[in-house]
Amino acid sequence: MSNIPETGRTQRVQIRLIVIQVLVFSLLLTLGGRLWYLQIRNGDEYTAEAAGNGVQQVVQ
Repeated sequence: MSNIPETGRTQRVQIRLIVIQVLVFSLLLTLGGRLWYLQIRNGDEYTAEAAGNGVQQVVQ
């Protein structure tokens, strides 16, 4: 037997990686859903609001 440590992933490390992957995936899914909500679902409303924006000249 040699004293070389095993370099494979242990069960605990694999669980941590899976948890991190799930968290990252859920974060991306949440951001994608929010982007869809703002751009696709409410895009016309925000376009109308943006059309009303402008610079007014104030005469003194």
